[in-house]
Amino acid sequence: MKKKAFVFIVLASVLWGTSGLFVNVLAPFGFSSLHMSAMRGGISFLCLLVFVLIKDRSLMKIKPGDLFIVLLSGVSMFGAASSYYAAMQASSVSTAVVLMYTAPIYVLIYSVLFLSEKLTPVKTLSIVLMLIGCCLVSGIIGGLKFSVAGILLGFLSGISYGAYNIFTKIAMRRKINPVTVTFYNFAVMFILATC
Repeated sequence: MKKKAFVFIVLASVLWGTSGLFVNVLAPFGFSSLHMSAMRGGISFLCLLVFVLIKDRSLMKIKPGDLFIVLLSGVSMFGAASSYYAAMQASSVSTAVVLMYTAPIYVLIYSVLFLSEKLTPVKTLSIVLMLIGCCLVSGIIGGLKFSVAGILLGFLSGISYGAYNIFTKIAMRRKINPVTVTFYNFAVMFILATC
């Protein structure tokens, strides 16, 4: 089971890491951040729909009381993806990546203030090391492209991504199946991006 989880983590990291490549390839053809969010949301939703129909149709069921938190999670995912892609187009991939990965800071602040989590030295060190790692991996040290719009969009993507993590954390505490949450997240993302 641990090996399977590790494989999924690596696969998710690789797929997430390629998003900048798609932006660089699609943007010259006139694709906006909303087009890219619609594509990401629509394709992911269809893949999950096929998975759910084959594996367990009950994964599409959600309690009415849980619907609001799942919708907020989907809106946050839409905000994170759209502003992230727009930040890449307005500045650079490295700038957008670093600004989006300010998200754990917002999650940590929220968790300490509202979810009764403790601020430990390990969490603080993790945040510092995460920011240093993002800077080193992204090449921001030699390639930061300043653009007011890009920086604002980058921070918006970080805040939205942080909100997405917070809402999904609340959903997990409510014992909502992660597949159900993700299924509806991509549906909401697709609908918002195409409206």
